[in-house]
Amino acid sequence: MELALVRKEFIKQILQQEGKELHDNQGKAIAKLLHFHSNRLMDTRPYRVSSEDSMDGQFSTQITAYGRFLDIKPKNRVIKEQSKYTHWRQRRRTKAFPIYNRFVFGHYYTIAYRLMYGLTEEVAQNIRKQFDEK
Repeated sequence: MELALVRKEFIKQILQQEGKELHDNQGKAIAKLLHFHSNRLMDTRPYRVSSEDSMDGQFSTQITAYGRFLDIKPKNRVIKEQSKYTHWRQRRRTKAFPIYNRFVFGHYYTIAYRLMYGLTEEVAQNIRKQFDEK
């Protein structure tokens, strides 16, 4: 029973740490890359960590739909062409903004690694000490 509580607390701590880091890093990238948008994308990114009896922990975050579309690499757009070869000169590549996939999947693999290899005896002892202090 005690090991299950230690494991549950360990998972909760990992998810809280990585969730905060994901939120902060993604916020820095949004602030750096998106100067032409309102702060709605920045302000409406809630995240939460929950643990229930059926599972040890769950991390969930939300981002607005247009934030996901900004992350998709757009196709080449051709501006109206006047002659046969001007489309090569006038073609411009629109820019993708790496604000979602880069951070989510980067932290996903970090969370998986920390959950697999992070619960050592030292960490378990520290968590037990935290329980004793409470």
